[in-house]
Amino acid sequence: MLKSEGAIDVATVIETGNYEDLIWRIVERKVRDLSYKPLSELRKFIVSRTGIDLFPTPETFEMTVVASEVRNLIAHNDCVVNDLFKARIKGIALPCEVSDAGRIKIEDGWLRRTSYTLDRVVFRFDELVAKKFSLDTLSQIAASLFRH
Repeated sequence: MLKSEGAIDVATVIETGNYEDLIWRIVERKVRDLSYKPLSELRKFIVSRTGIDLFPTPETFEMTVVASEVRNLIAHNDCVVNDLFKARIKGIALPCEVSDAGRIKIEDGWLRRTSYTLDRVVFRFDELVAKKFSLDTLSQIAASLFRH
């Protein structure tokens, strides 16, 4: 999947020492690069490399975008809605209220629905990838047992 991911300098190959470590270094670099991209670009990358869409419906994609951007507001802006947040969710109905102070109000029901949806996204994708590439995986039930 990473064969066309650009050049790597000879010094990096020599410093890494062995093939397996070099592959992990390339993977880590790609994951880091993708982590700074919008979710839509990550989605395109995954579909182009696996043929599998991470999100089964447009609603699931939109909910994931909103959840990701709400997380960013919590982590970086004290829950205060800003222009960046508005730009990134443009065209998506905001399922949360905004207070008079401009802070997003996160209700338990929305948080619960979003958490369950994100769980389904992850487990569905894991199952599809495991099947397509003949990989071992845990069922959703088995994985939940390891959480406790």
